[in-house]
Amino acid sequence: MTVVSSRQFATNQKRFYDLAVKERVIIKRGRNIFHLTCGNIETNDDYADLMEAKAYADDEDTSLADFRKYVSELTK
Repeated sequence: MTVVSSRQFATNQKRFYDLAVKERVIIKRGRNIFHLTCGNIETNDDYADLMEAKAYADDEDTSLADFRKYVSELTK
């Protein structure tokens, strides 16, 4: 899983679209998170961890670095 800021996504869209074919890409913009998926592949991912991540992202004191660390711990 890759977590990026909205600015990183905006400057490297092709890279992250290509990466979404292989793995989850999460874009954090302010207190919101967006999950980038590829509709051409079948995924059986459990989205419960993303809901937990969203709750964590809703905390206005969460920095992007803290959010990335939290999400990476979820995927271990």
